[in-house]
Amino acid sequence: MRKHSLKRTKDDSAAQAADSSIIGRVEIPPDQNHLTMKNFVPPYKLAPIFCLLGILTGCGPKEEIEELQPIPKPGTEFVGSVDSKLVGQWATKDGKMKLSLKDDGKARMQATVGTQIGPQKVDSSLEWKVNGSTIAFKDEREAVSQYQIKLTGNELRLSSSKSLTIYFKEK
Repeated sequence: MRKHSLKRTKDDSAAQAADSSIIGRVEIPPDQNHLTMKNFVPPYKLAPIFCLLGILTGCGPKEEIEELQPIPKPGTEFVGSVDSKLVGQWATKDGKMKLSLKDDGKARMQATVGTQIGPQKVDSSLEWKVNGSTIAFKDEREAVSQYQIKLTGNELRLSSSKSLTIYFKEK
């Protein structure tokens, strides 16, 4: 095989004698030493062939196509039931977060959160269910959030891997 730099020279023996550590050297087999534009096929001419191959290999009878069911992500199941011990009005000590859990499985969360433009009020309608020591909330978009719960007297602790919120039962 002969070595050629990307910039062709007329004297091939000079190219062979050049230092092989130069960046940009390409090894060209002896039978392909004349690379020309005639050998080059532009991608736009190959695109219809690849599209046709994709259509032919991707098509099949509809009865062979199975309906795929979404795989639930861990921690996103909305299962359980309403726990009557948790039904009621709950609020954090500073009153910035309020949680209303109703016996029909509906919930309302109100909070004042700090943002870059100042405090913003959040008011969310949710559904809730308890499964063992986990409470799950589902919002209007069907997104599910789960928290570990611990109820001690009038204190309700909701914790996740990212947060802990302590609520107190309002009278």
